[in-house]
Order: sequence, then C-alpha cells, then structure tokens
Amino acid sequence: MSRPMRIGCAMLALLLACGCSSTRGPSGSVLRPEGDEVLVTLASALQQRGELVMVTDSDVALLQAAALVQIPWPTISKVQAIDFKLMFKRKDIEKLKLHSRYPHGLSEAQWSELLRHYGQSSPEPPLEAP
Repeated sequence: MSRPMRIGCAMLALLLACGCSSTRGPSGSVLRPEGDEVLVTLASALQQRGELVMVTDSDVALLQAAALVQIPWPTISKVQAIDFKLMFKRKDIEKLKLHSRYPHGLSEAQWSELLRHYGQSSPEPPLEAP
C-alpha cells in the first residue's frame, strides 16, 4: 500500500472513531461525582431547581441549599438536565438516573445516613406556591 493510501486510511479511521464516540449526555460512565443540575417542573407549573441526587420509580430527590427534597413522580410534569439541555418525563426514568449522583440508587440505610449528613430525619417536600 502506498504512503498516501496509508495516510488516507488512517485519517478515515480517525474520523470514524471520533464520530462514533461522540455522545450527548452521560454514556453510562461517571462524568463527575455530583449529579447534574436539573429543573423540575411540577404539574402545578411551579419549578424546583437543584442537584439531582437520586431517581426512583416513585420519586425524584434533589439537593437544594443543603437540604434533600423528595418530589413524587405524579406531581412532576418534566425534568430538564440544564447542562445537557435534555428533557425527561416519567417514562425516561432509566435515562434520567444516569444524570443523578447515585444512578444505582441507595439502600434505606444509605438514604438515612445521607439525610443525617444534611441534618434531616426525613426529606423536605417540594416548595409550595407563595
């Protein structure tokens, strides 16, 4: 194979590798230790902003101003991962988990310990309208 042909093949391989590895948002690997900042829009149109700590089938947990807040899914309209400009609904739970601090969830004991760390015995409810 001639030198120009080898260079051309190498360039093509490099371009294909770059294109194949380009992703938008988390790809299952840890990007940073904390969860992404999210904006949760409630069915009442109120919005909650904070670090996404954990996502379960029943609720979403956020860290807001050094307090853990738990928001039940039935009250949530949508969740936006601010840095990635991605929107999620309840049907997207598995994808949304990748944006949280604890994508595999926490045991009851771990959750209790995290609450104690923030000086809480239970999570705060979402803020209400004034």
